[in-house]
Amino acid sequence: LRGDLQTGLERYQDALDLYGKATVILKKRMQDPDVKANEYADLAQAHIKIALTHLNLDNRQAALASAREALGVLRQNGSGDEIPLPIHPSNVADTFAAAGELSEGLALMSEAQEQARAVLPETSLMRANIAANRATLLDRLGKADEARESVAEAEAIYRNPVNRGRLKEGRLPFAIAAWNAVEDGDNASAFEQLQWTQITDAADAVEATARRAGVDDPVLAAALRERQDLTTQIDRTQAQLRQATLSSAGAGSSASANLLRDTLADSSARLAELDRRLAER
Repeated sequence: LRGDLQTGLERYQDALDLYGKATVILKKRMQDPDVKANEYADLAQAHIKIALTHLNLDNRQAALASAREALGVLRQNGSGDEIPLPIHPSNVADTFAAAGELSEGLALMSEAQEQARAVLPETSLMRANIAANRATLLDRLGKADEARESVAEAEAIYRNPVNRGRLKEGRLPFAIAAWNAVEDGDNASAFEQLQWTQITDAADAVEATARRAGVDDPVLAAALRERQDLTTQIDRTQAQLRQATLSSAGAGSSASANLLRDTLADSSARLAELDRRLAER
């Protein structure tokens, strides 16, 4: 056991050394006048990994110091106190919370949530995850009403037909909502929330319809092909928009990003209408 512990400690130290070397290299890149937003993000992420390694070593103060370095890097990439990339400050917020600084973590997670609302599409799972994580912090700080509002935002995103195929990733907000319903004495609502955690794919209902109708129905076959095309297009557009948003600080308001948002909204509306028609068959 002592040997295993020593080996583990050595591995953590090796990780700290590796991440430390990475920060030195990345800091040199920051001196380049053409430095890109993603390079700031890389440096911030290296500091976050150092912080998490310190937490694993139960070195809370060193973890907090590294987390604050990550935050400082992110703010350099923004304007004043503004942080343009929501996923990275949310990671820093999680690190603060893990180190016991819940209030500081909540403040930063709230900032990340506002940024996510500003630059990410309404169906973005990143937005949902940030909202769910913020709800967890609010709940731990005894702010139940605010936590419920944040959970509701995360739920709404995962309930969107666009994201039905990824509900397995969204268990947290539904589990929190179920627990809240139990506390309220609303067992029926709690059961409904838990049912959402069991759904794996919106296509389950469509496939059941296909089995009932038979494979020879040309109208149904065409609708199923249209649905497959739409979901493929939505996945591709979401990936393009995510890349556009994270690649540079100003991409969230660029003409290309706006066009991608319009395309995503149109495809999502068509998918929702198609699912409604299929459910009525």
